[in-house]
Amino acid sequence: MIIKKKEKLNYFELFEEHINYSVDSAKLLQEFGENFDESKSREYRIKIHRLETKADQLQHKILDFLMKDFLPPVDREDIVRLAHKIDDLADHINHSILNVDILNIKTLRPEFNDFTSLLVRSCETTKEVLVCFKNLKKYDCIQKKVIEVNKLEQKGDELYQRAMKDLFSSNSSPIEIISWTRLFDCLEVCFDDCEDIADLVNRVLLKNS
Repeated sequence: MIIKKKEKLNYFELFEEHINYSVDSAKLLQEFGENFDESKSREYRIKIHRLETKADQLQHKILDFLMKDFLPPVDREDIVRLAHKIDDLADHINHSILNVDILNIKTLRPEFNDFTSLLVRSCETTKEVLVCFKNLKKYDCIQKKVIEVNKLEQKGDELYQRAMKDLFSSNSSPIEIISWTRLFDCLEVCFDDCEDIADLVNRVLLKNS
């Protein structure tokens, strides 16, 4: 009789893998904006959607295993919340490129590239939080990176406010204002997602210290 070893998952490594999909999606979104070509909108939308789908699949893998895991390394509720939050980030980046396509945006406002550049930095720094999270004793490392993510979220808020003010001060048509408001809203939420992930990791660390 062959006894199979019980499958083991390293949640911390999976969280890092999970956030990688958002990092890669943000970089694609940045590349799309820097080399904007309306004819390539669909190409980038498909690429980012594929990454979002992989993020969904990994989230399901984490949660499915958690249901069978007798003794997870941290509270089950925290693992569930973190998996959902990381997946939300991938979803919202996907929604951003989807909005460019759905709203039939023909020309990008200059603020778009400011958003995507900051988003890449936010995603990469959030990933660094999760890398530190693999060792619950790295309190100083996690704290430092959490503060960096929070500062980037504040910059995202400031960028959003400036972009909206410029949008409503322009001579844009009502349709363009509605379209860009929706797109700016979606991009701004991504910064909130990064901050939520970092803050959640920080709370888990405090609970387990």
